[in-house]
Parts: sequence; C-alpha cells; structure tokens
Amino acid sequence: MTDSIMRADPLKVLNPSTEETIGEIPNHREAEVDLAATAAADALDAWAAHPNRAGVIGDCARELQSNAMRLAKLLTREQGKPLRESIEELMGAVQWIRSLAVLESPPAQERTISGATVLVERRPIGVLAAILPWNYPVILATWKLAPGLLAGNSVILKPSPFTPLATAELVELFNKHLPPGVLQVLTGDDETGRLLAGHPHTAHISLTGSIA
Repeated sequence: MTDSIMRADPLKVLNPSTEETIGEIPNHREAEVDLAATAAADALDAWAAHPNRAGVIGDCARELQSNAMRLAKLLTREQGKPLRESIEELMGAVQWIRSLAVLESPPAQERTISGATVLVERRPIGVLAAILPWNYPVILATWKLAPGLLAGNSVILKPSPFTPLATAELVELFNKHLPPGVLQVLTGDDETGRLLAGHPHTAHISLTGSIA
C-alpha cells in the first residue's frame, strides 16, 4: 500500500479571527488509527497494574499548570475566544484533574445476594476513544481522559479538526509522565473519528457533539 493511499492530505488550522493559517495537522487514516489503537491495547495491563496512577495524574496536573499560559494563548489563536476565557478553561482543567488525583480506587467488596457471596471488583474497560468538539477542547479532553486514566484505561483523544493544536500539546506534556501508549491523540476529519470509534480495540466511546 502506498503512502498516498494510507494518508490523506494534511488539514490546515485557521485562526478564526484573521483566517490566517496557524498550523497543519495530519489527517490520520486507517493505518495510523490501527497503530494507535494497538499501542493503547498493549499498554493496558501495565497501566492497570500501576501502583500510583493518581500520583502520575497529579504530576500531569502540575505540568499543565506550568504551561497553562502558553496553551491558553494557543487555544485563543485556534478557537477565537478571548484570552481570559482560555486561561479560565486551562485552569479549570487543572482543578478538575487535581480533584480526581486525590481519589483512591475502591477495594473489592464482598456482598451477599440471595444467600450467595459475590465478590465485586472494579476493573478497567480497556481502550477509550474520546471525541471532542471545538468549543471547549482542552477542558473537555481532561473531563474524559482524567477519570479514564485514573481507572486504569488507556485513552485516545480525537480533537475537532478546527481546534486540535492545544489538545495535541496537552498530550505531549502529559506523556512526559505517562507510560508509552497510555494517552495518545489522533487528528483528522470525521473519517478519522469514524475509524477510531469502529476499531476492534475500542472498548468505550465518549463523544461530545451533535447528533450529526
């Protein structure tokens, strides 16, 4: 298979205020989606067994706070909201992750049902696909990825093609602390989202967007 068949043309990201091109993103297709989903599946067991997932996620929150102003400026350029609102979105994301990082995984519980003893365990679902809109891309990404990671899942983010840059930067920052394959980002158009949602390794889909 040739590279031209595997990969669609890159997509331009525009500043909606000036219509200036501020970046380009890969328009990922089946080969890239399969690589990401396979890496996410391969990373599951080790991440689920990690003794301090909450601590790692807390490190991610501190990393995000340290880079909040830079990401807020990037978010304003690609999304168009005032810088003050972008800063509020970034700091809201930091606070959300911190609020989860103090939680502990509940232990297994024994329950008696109709005279039988049942052991209730909470286990990760698997590979989570998180499909994001353009209006609050960073905080909605953290709403999905933070609880997913805390519960021992791996997560693949698919941001809107209109606002992918700050989300991709967020993943790069978090991957300073996370094991390989646990958190990834795939960029592209609607077809990229369809391929990710329909991949055999995808165990759960979290979508924020319209019915269409």
